[in-house]
Amino acid sequence: MASEINSDLSSLENLTEENILKSLRERYEHDLIYTNIKDILIAINPRKPLRIYLDEIHEQYHYDQAVGGLEPHVFQVSAAAYKRMLQTDTDQVIIVSGESGAGKTESTKYMVKHLVHMCKGGDMELHNKLIEINPLLEAFGNAKTTLNENSSRFAKYLEVSFKDDGQLAGAVVRDYMLEKSRIVHQSEGEGIFHIFYAMFAGCTQTQMEDLFLASDIDQFRILRSDPNHVDRTDSYKKMFSETMNILDKIKVDSQVVLTMLAAVINITEIAFEENDRGIAQIKDAAPFVHAARLLQLGDITFGEALVASKQSLGNEDPVAVYKTVQQAEDGRDALAKILYERMFGWLVRMINQNLHPHRLGQDIKANIGILDIAGFEKLRTNSFEQLCINIVNEKLQNFMNKQIFTMEMELYAAEGVQLDDVKFENNDQLLRLFDEKDLGLLDILNEVSILKQGSDQDFFRRVKQQFKDSKYFDCRGAERMFGINHFAAMVPYDTTGFIEKNRDRLNQEFIDVMMASEDPFLSDLFTVKRGPTGTISANPHTIRKSTRAKIMGVPAGPLVGKTALSKDKLKTTPKTEALAVDIVKSLRTKFGTVKAPDKKHHSPTTSDQTLVAFIKKSLLNLLDKLQSGNSFFVRCIKANNAHSPNMFEDQVVSEQVKYNGLAEVAKIRKKGYPVRISYADFVRRYRIVAPSRNLTKDDMKSANTILSETPLMFRIKYSLGKTKVFMTSEVEDFLEVFIIIRQRNAAKKVAKCVRKGVQILKQKRIAEEIHKAEEIRKAEEKRTNEDKRKRDEEESKIQEEEKWREVNIDKREEINLSIESDSDNSDHPKSETESILEDGDGNFHPDRLRDTKMLWSSGGSSSDSNRTSDSQSSHGIRPRPPTPPGPAAPDPPKDGPKQHFWDLPQIISRDRKVRDVDEDRGLQVIKAVAYILFFAILLWCAVAQKLSLMTLVAYQYNIAANATDSQAEERKTVAAGKHLLLAVAIMIPYFLTFLTSLFKWMFGSFPFPGFPAILFCIAMETIHSLGLCALVFIILPDMDIVRGILLLNGVAVLPSILYPVTASEPSTSKGGCQGCFGRRGFFSLSVFAAIVQLAFIPLVILFDNFVAGSRIDSQLHTIVIFVVAMIFVSFSWWENFSDDQFCGKTNDNSIIKTEFLKLKFNLQESRPVINFFTSLWKISITCLLTWVTKMFKPFSFTNDNPDAKFHRIDNVTLADVFRKLAAMPLKDNAAILTLTLATFVGYYIAYTACKLKMQKFSFSIPLIISTPMAVIIASLDCRPTFNLLIPFTNELQNVCEKHDFKEWVGVYIAGVLVLASLYWLCKHIFFPNIERLARTERLFMNPFYCSILFEQHLILNRRRHNRRVNKEICKSKYRGLYMETSKELYSLSEHNFKVNIEGEEEEDNGSKQDSDGEVADIHADNYRNRKFRDIPKIYACATMWHETKIEMIQLMKSIFRMDRDQTFRKMAEDLNKKEDKDFYDFEAHIFFDDCMEMDDDQEMVPNEFVLELLSVLEGSVSAVY
Repeated sequence: MASEINSDLSSLENLTEENILKSLRERYEHDLIYTNIKDILIAINPRKPLRIYLDEIHEQYHYDQAVGGLEPHVFQVSAAAYKRMLQTDTDQVIIVSGESGAGKTESTKYMVKHLVHMCKGGDMELHNKLIEINPLLEAFGNAKTTLNENSSRFAKYLEVSFKDDGQLAGAVVRDYMLEKSRIVHQSEGEGIFHIFYAMFAGCTQTQMEDLFLASDIDQFRILRSDPNHVDRTDSYKKMFSETMNILDKIKVDSQVVLTMLAAVINITEIAFEENDRGIAQIKDAAPFVHAARLLQLGDITFGEALVASKQSLGNEDPVAVYKTVQQAEDGRDALAKILYERMFGWLVRMINQNLHPHRLGQDIKANIGILDIAGFEKLRTNSFEQLCINIVNEKLQNFMNKQIFTMEMELYAAEGVQLDDVKFENNDQLLRLFDEKDLGLLDILNEVSILKQGSDQDFFRRVKQQFKDSKYFDCRGAERMFGINHFAAMVPYDTTGFIEKNRDRLNQEFIDVMMASEDPFLSDLFTVKRGPTGTISANPHTIRKSTRAKIMGVPAGPLVGKTALSKDKLKTTPKTEALAVDIVKSLRTKFGTVKAPDKKHHSPTTSDQTLVAFIKKSLLNLLDKLQSGNSFFVRCIKANNAHSPNMFEDQVVSEQVKYNGLAEVAKIRKKGYPVRISYADFVRRYRIVAPSRNLTKDDMKSANTILSETPLMFRIKYSLGKTKVFMTSEVEDFLEVFIIIRQRNAAKKVAKCVRKGVQILKQKRIAEEIHKAEEIRKAEEKRTNEDKRKRDEEESKIQEEEKWREVNIDKREEINLSIESDSDNSDHPKSETESILEDGDGNFHPDRLRDTKMLWSSGGSSSDSNRTSDSQSSHGIRPRPPTPPGPAAPDPPKDGPKQHFWDLPQIISRDRKVRDVDEDRGLQVIKAVAYILFFAILLWCAVAQKLSLMTLVAYQYNIAANATDSQAEERKTVAAGKHLLLAVAIMIPYFLTFLTSLFKWMFGSFPFPGFPAILFCIAMETIHSLGLCALVFIILPDMDIVRGILLLNGVAVLPSILYPVTASEPSTSKGGCQGCFGRRGFFSLSVFAAIVQLAFIPLVILFDNFVAGSRIDSQLHTIVIFVVAMIFVSFSWWENFSDDQFCGKTNDNSIIKTEFLKLKFNLQESRPVINFFTSLWKISITCLLTWVTKMFKPFSFTNDNPDAKFHRIDNVTLADVFRKLAAMPLKDNAAILTLTLATFVGYYIAYTACKLKMQKFSFSIPLIISTPMAVIIASLDCRPTFNLLIPFTNELQNVCEKHDFKEWVGVYIAGVLVLASLYWLCKHIFFPNIERLARTERLFMNPFYCSILFEQHLILNRRRHNRRVNKEICKSKYRGLYMETSKELYSLSEHNFKVNIEGEEEEDNGSKQDSDGEVADIHADNYRNRKFRDIPKIYACATMWHETKIEMIQLMKSIFRMDRDQTFRKMAEDLNKKEDKDFYDFEAHIFFDDCMEMDDDQEMVPNEFVLELLSVLEGSVSAVY
């Protein structure tokens, strides 16, 4: 299947976003998550494990393998970059981009693994480290967001270095823009970095006590934002274990890391309160002391930095100023962020040292860089962090666009390569909004941030004024909110906290305190200066080891109290009041007077130390890296926003396809050349392709010579520029495969060619010998055949002469006898045909008639004329003028006897016997295919009708959905359109019935049935229409799709009641259902079926699981509507289930029986007339009911009914409906199209199957399994992992209510019972008793189908029997009076009426006597009424135009011979009591061109030719019989 789905979007004929989306969806549905656009890879996040990353898959995508025929894969990108690096000795860059949650991090990990796999044989320890750094960085740099459970919160550029031999030399991780604000604040539902949860899940209780984290995780402020972390405890335990192991491998003290993490948590737990002077003081001393002891800080100095700051005014001594609570909290949070940021930078530095220990001075061939960066984000609340992330993604998008579009086109133009321009608009204007010097948004933010009095309000006011006219800027939202129209979407930003976050400042007193720590590790950590990008990982530095004693995890015992940390733990925590007093005393001792807090004062920040400055420098550094190498692109796409597998949301993917410009990328890649190599490199690499050519010193000509060796199909896939060869990846793959074959298999190929040449010569020699022998054999065979032919001709000639002689003798005798038989018929000899048909004993063989055919040529003579005149005179017929002599007879053979001119027989070769269907294998196959094809089509039609019906009746506007007024009006219009389309679907069969009935009445001869019959039928159909419209417009829209399908099987209430009460079975064979169960069992099951159909209605109302989420049972009037609809809809099938029995046999004079049978007699004789009136009435009543249900839906939303599911549609006009339907795409109208076509096609398939006697397999079985199949499909579609109907329609379906398994079991049991009762009622469909090619009237009660109850109408409308109502008129005389009175009596035939061999309908009552006079059992299983056999009929037609008497005699004798053969066959059947399979019916017709003439009395009389034909009849008969 994979090969059938296009794997390269650039090969699509029509490169539109719709076609690209369709291709991506098809591949995603088959778990093909990777798709190419030439050299660009599209990766859709499957959100589930796939078996496409195994070791054998690594081998398939190895760089030295021919991967042209393989499916696209992320390994393919790694292999291509590695291969290009080896060939060109240049750096390569793989850019992985996409939204948050699109799978960028996973793609990066797989590419790194594949790079390592291709470098087998190198330093395996280095290999393992390179693979293990990704989990380590994920633990410290990734976190859960609302868009992604493992979102990268920093930009990572992994640069892998390779040696000259292609082996790994090392790697460097470059980190940018860590989202450190996540340490102190996360949005609701998001989480802090994974390592914090892993620490709580993996540390022992003793370790947690050592870290002062013995409390539950939810007690800590920065860890309680994600309540679902508990569900991932096991995975976090595994992460903790792996992280600790990796830290040990890269020689990082894991205990130091855990201490830093615990210090961050305890710092953020320090709370402040305001005293009576408005000064901040520490509220709880416990977390303060814990943090100080973990960091080995002095309590007083640490406390001073928290509650006070130092200010210097000129040359004066510094002054201490108290902080407000807000300022103290800002300082606390800043310390926690900086501590984690520096620890993260140190970890990256340690990783790099272990991955590239000897980078300096080592011979490095080239590098492959892989960029993994946080994707574009649009959260519920977007702040400064989202702005930074999205600006970086804008820059990255701009770079990729330039690489793919702008620079591509510039390169083609510079090299003189002709390529049609592909229009694409880049985001340069938006970037100018951010980057413009002094006037850009980032510079404005920086300018406000360095001002002491700068605030968020000032920043908002400045940008609003600056960008109010920009199309990318929108400030029409709430206060302090502005929106940016990014390349991916419009994102609203809340400016609250922008200035403080950008300042990214940490008071100098905090830095001094940290540098004064007793722990040399912490002191050195804060001594290192940040680099230009804001991280310490890039700056060379040396950090001493921690002197902290390693007692974590050691149980309390001998070690307790013997180390520094244990002593700190044993110290008594000072009281809060005493701590505050000590801090104040210390401040006064150092600074004297301490000033009151200044709420508007902020510590100064330089413009080069803000986050914006670091981001700018990071982007410059990053872009330099990307531009330094050849680029490969991996575009990651998320399939849905629900993070669910097997769910492809078109809208989500379409947006990503659009802003990624994939259509334009596909166009330029389709027309362009992604592979560019200089002429010198090209010739050096591929000169082996053309070894026999004289390559010149001109590299350009040599390259052209090499490329001319490629197949013709590649000639349009490369172009020669001024300095480079431009070619597609297909050409490159071909050349690489060519080289591989040449290099690896040269010797083997030569040996193989030699062996093949020897074999060819040997085969050629053998073939020549065989050819010569065959020629000799054919020549000998030709001589033998020629001799045999001559002998056979001589023998045949002798036999033919003897035959001529014998046949002519018999012929002359027969002609003489036939003429003389006019006067004497008592004794005549047999004709030559009769002689042939009899054997030597006088026995007749009818089969010999078709084995021999005689062709006669006749003429006239004077003797014949005389004989004719005499005959005419003897019969009293007017003599006929002599016939002129005919043409001379041809001469007989020279060596044969002389022949008469009328006696020229010819022996015709025997007809080839044609095998029957049961004997011909080909016809059997065709028959089986026809059975299966009819079965499949009818099954599909029945299932599709149910699903499309439930889709069409589904409410189209859910009032619970959030929508604007315009959207609500639009949805109401759509709902009104669906309402109208349903009415059209109902009325289409009515209209077809009206047309056919009209034409049959106009051109047929049907008596008028009388108004009582018409009115009764109109009343029944009116009741049916009321029930059907209530069911479609009111009941089904309030049911979900599964329950709605099951509900349709409970619509046979009236037929189920009539069947056991009034129905009777025809007197036919005992086979069938009644014979299986017995009469009492048969009646009991019928009664039980009626009970099930009746009980199903209250069951639905009372059984909550059937009306879950529905309002059918909410009020009395809705219950009444439901009951009436279910009963009334069954009134259409009353006729098929009512016969002449009413609670037992009634007497013949019963008024009920008489009137009832009279009604059925009128329907039998005048059905087209009645259908004409009823169909016209049903169209009218349906239109009326459509309008009524549109205006007054009981479940629609009103002030009195606020819990309804959908709004009223009474105010929607027809003009609006038609306008909306015309504008809707085809996929939005899939339901009505499917419903209409499926019912129309399904009806004709069902009718044809019944007509061809294929009913059991191709009619009954697909219908009975259609409901279970539709229920299964609908049930699966209700699950979010399937969504089977989404690819076929955009229309809404009613959502299935969620219940547990037990509740659904009750629904399914009820559905099975009602379905079984329906098919027991219609069991006659499994026992058809009808002739082949029967008319529609003999198959179905009423013509055409029902669009709503398609399956139910087919089986309920299929005739149970073909018994006819007979009408008799009895005449009687009153006593003593000569007055006659007549009385109409009606009776139902006891047997079915069938079409007999004469083509007329006749009662199948059988014959009580067989040919021997014995009584035949017409109820026997093997009894077969011969009157209704399927036998062929032969029509013998002759034309008369001035034939002679001899010609008339010959013609009539031929006709009578056919009649005799047919008679003898019939007699043979009666004697042998066996059917002749070659028996046929025979009928002769003679046509005269001119048969009448005027006599002397001017009256029309038969002419002489007719009279002459009549005169020879007796003689012709006598000659044959």
